[in-house]
Amino acid sequence: MAKESVTVHAGEVLLDVTHPSGGVDYTQDELENTPFNSGNPMLLVNSAPGVIFSGNSGAQWVRPFDNGSINQFSVNGQGSDSNDFQLDGSPNNSNSFGLRDIGYVPPTASIQEMKFISNPYDAQYGHTGGGIFDIVTKYGGNTLHGSL
Repeated sequence: MAKESVTVHAGEVLLDVTHPSGGVDYTQDELENTPFNSGNPMLLVNSAPGVIFSGNSGAQWVRPFDNGSINQFSVNGQGSDSNDFQLDGSPNNSNSFGLRDIGYVPPTASIQEMKFISNPYDAQYGHTGGGIFDIVTKYGGNTLHGSL
């Protein structure tokens, strides 16, 4: 006598039909354990589908407020200066020489998670043609912690 069994597991949704956004979520563990050239956590987005980094990832571009060309990501064929940068839900954009640039790049150790959203996306992100870099920083606590 043959016996069959079927096991159903409730897991993550493979297709989210409620939101049109595509993209990738990067956890704190992924950010802390991925080796970055020049310490720029946004370079991890270069592995997302449809993204091409054309900027200079050399060590001269890691200073938090001197960002040079680290914002040069072409997303799904859009211009590399059409991306939107957010930090804790607020705009993190700067205009340099008439081009959209990132205002501040937090150190990898201070990032809780990073979400990269590629087009098409929700209407709340409708003011950009490229990708959206949404960085959430770590929150405080009662214990001393940090890195050197």
